[in-house]
Amino acid sequence: MNRKMLVPLLLLLLPCLPGCYCDFLSYHEDLDIRTGRVKTTNYLLFLPVRATSHDTVITKSLPEDRVEGVEADWRKVSTLYWLIYSPYYEFCGAIHSISRYEDATNAVRFSPEALRHVALRATELWQGQTGGGGRDYLSSVAKLADEARRDGIESLDVADLKSIYDSPVP
Repeated sequence: MNRKMLVPLLLLLLPCLPGCYCDFLSYHEDLDIRTGRVKTTNYLLFLPVRATSHDTVITKSLPEDRVEGVEADWRKVSTLYWLIYSPYYEFCGAIHSISRYEDATNAVRFSPEALRHVALRATELWQGQTGGGGRDYLSSVAKLADEARRDGIESLDVADLKSIYDSPVP
């Protein structure tokens, strides 16, 4: 094999080597644990080529003073390297839980107070000792909404959510 072919071949195979997690061709997802925003970044040849962020149902439910002018605290959720999925991150699964919770809010009507309560509680848990608590909380709320929908309950209020976590929300 000549040298002209060796360099492109190494560049193509490098991301496939076990333990070689480089941004040759990758997709990253990050979560702002203060506001619930989600950021995605695409890398090509080790350079970010596209970065977008968007608000989630959590961001939209927070009081304005908790979103406007707040410095973002981005945490890694997942990374998809070329042919290799990311290692486990502390906030792994958080975006999926937000999506599942958003589906639940479309299936069952949540009062504005309940939406605010869930958003505040999730961000509080993400910023606490263990980031996985917010993910688990949102999954529990989504499960509660699914059960309510099956039971024919059309709306949920803060009192219905207190059964999941009774700790106060600021």
